[in-house]
Amino acid sequence: MYVAVMFNQDCMHLVFQSGTPLQLVSEAVRSILAISDLFTEKAQFQWMLATCLELGKHHPLEDEILHQYLVFGACKAAAVLGPVSFYAVLTFEKTAGPESDGIAGEC
Repeated sequence: MYVAVMFNQDCMHLVFQSGTPLQLVSEAVRSILAISDLFTEKAQFQWMLATCLELGKHHPLEDEILHQYLVFGACKAAAVLGPVSFYAVLTFEKTAGPESDGIAGEC
């Protein structure tokens, strides 16, 4: 959990800023996916799900590769957390709007 919290505090505030290069955002998401193999606590997957959904709101489909990473991260976290978390992905889908293919349709 310490790694996720440290990553969250040090890097995620940069990722959520407007004007952040998409390559930096993509690398941050790839890093989250890489460290998620080491997660052992439910809170870590909750953080990962929340981060992927939040990034999906800010960067819906600007970059197809980023979108694929966000989909994979959200689905991976939802699979570990169970049906309640998958409902969060579906809720995100409804709030993303019709212009977005959305994450939930791809899980």
